Amino acid sequence: QVAGQEVPGDRGRLVRSDVLDVVQSLLARAVIIAAAWMVLTGGELVSLSVGLPAAACASWVSLTLRPRRAPRVAFRGLVRFVPYFLWQSARGAATVALLAARGPGSLDPVLCRIPALLDGQPARVMALCVCSLLPGSLGAELDGDEYVVHALSGPESAVIADMRDVERHVAAVFRARMREAGA
Repeated sequence: QVAGQEVPGDRGRLVRSDVLDVVQSLLARAVIIAAAWMVLTGGELVSLSVGLPAAACASWVSLTLRPRRAPRVAFRGLVRFVPYFLWQSARGAATVALLAARGPGSLDPVLCRIPALLDGQPARVMALCVCSLLPGSLGAELDGDEYVVHALSGPESAVIADMRDVERHVAAVFRARMREAGA
């Protein structure tokens, strides 16, 4: 039987796997939120009298606003993504600082429409957001199956190559497939 499927004679009742999914999702979210609370309060145990109820409420609200059927994230892909994310953030900041120091003459802005190769809307949205960390780039829009990227300097082929690199890293986070370019 498939989760969420009605079972004859059980009209209106949740299937057992649905209940387990909800409980698992609530607990995972509560642990993450409670851990964040402890970090923010410096580990003060006294703050748990407020933090635990707040974590429970925040978990319930988060489950209501972002259902548990949201795409799963691959832990290994996420761990590999973090150094890439940090490196691209530092590289992007340094490049933009250099471009600003050189003055307007060093800018050669380009607006690129790049076909998305990633499958899945959440992965594409993340790729477009991460694109903004690339040196001098801004993920301006996700227009259907295309990314619209503004870059402070070209050429367009370099912007496309950087976007493909982002897509490969994001694909690992979501275990998403990528189509072949031109397909």
